[in-house]
Amino acid sequence: MTFDKGKITVAEALARLPGSKGERFTAVLERGSLTVEIYAARGSDPQKPHTRDEVYVVVLGNGEFINGPGRESFGPVIFSSSPPVSNIAL
Repeated sequence: MTFDKGKITVAEALARLPGSKGERFTAVLERGSLTVEIYAARGSDPQKPHTRDEVYVVVLGNGEFINGPGRESFGPVIFSSSPPVSNIAL
């Protein structure tokens, strides 16, 4: 279920995590082919390679963005992993 009002606060989105089956992510807004999800990485991040463009908005915490051999430390920031990458971790 997503919000259809066109906006959601970070607090509202975070309140939906974890999902009913312990999921670390959930869709919070959908319009056409665009899906906005919130994801809460806790400890290690088991994400698999992505096949589509993605933009990350980090609202809390910090970590290390790994894309193939490249590594970049981050805190609250907006960044993109476009085009899709074959090996990504947060």
